[in-house]
Amino acid sequence: YRVRSLIPASEYHVDATQEYDEYGNFIRGTVEEKAAFSAKWKPVADRFLAENPDIVAWLEQDTGVYSSIIFTRHVYGIPSDNAIPQEKAIQIAKEAYLNSGVTGTNYLNGVTVVTEEMIRERCEFYAFYDVTNEDNPLWKITINYASWHNVLPLDNVEGYHVVMNAFTGQILSEYTYSGSGQYEGPLNSFRYAEELL
Repeated sequence: YRVRSLIPASEYHVDATQEYDEYGNFIRGTVEEKAAFSAKWKPVADRFLAENPDIVAWLEQDTGVYSSIIFTRHVYGIPSDNAIPQEKAIQIAKEAYLNSGVTGTNYLNGVTVVTEEMIRERCEFYAFYDVTNEDNPLWKITINYASWHNVLPLDNVEGYHVVMNAFTGQILSEYTYSGSGQYEGPLNSFRYAEELL
């Protein structure tokens, strides 16, 4: 409860046309909104975690984590003039997904692969500009199958996450994830938040 109430829901980007939770609102926010949120609330969350080591231990054991924590593990900022544009970062992520060789089961066609049409027609793109290391900022792009589709084109894959050097566009890591919370890499969501998001 203490974690959930740490940051008021009204502080997250709010899309008045949709009924998203805090997590859904935050990821859909602009880079500028994420930067403002980070500047205000990361110090609050850091102080809370430092004062409550029992909460940290619990989070490290749990497979889920509240939005109040997951979006404060990194510093988000505004892209500098030296950074590649957000649109370019998204395009790099799209190409990475298309070339990833990811396959999955499809309820109509059996085993299938990611296609340009699938990405164009059924995906949303969320951009994070991570300046935790100011000298080496990162673009983090999440490609997510849109929530208005009841059936995933790949039943066992909900999206793709790409981390790249913000200046060069060089991909540093990329992986799939599923709605079950199973990530290719981190053991749980808290570690996922600390290391990747």
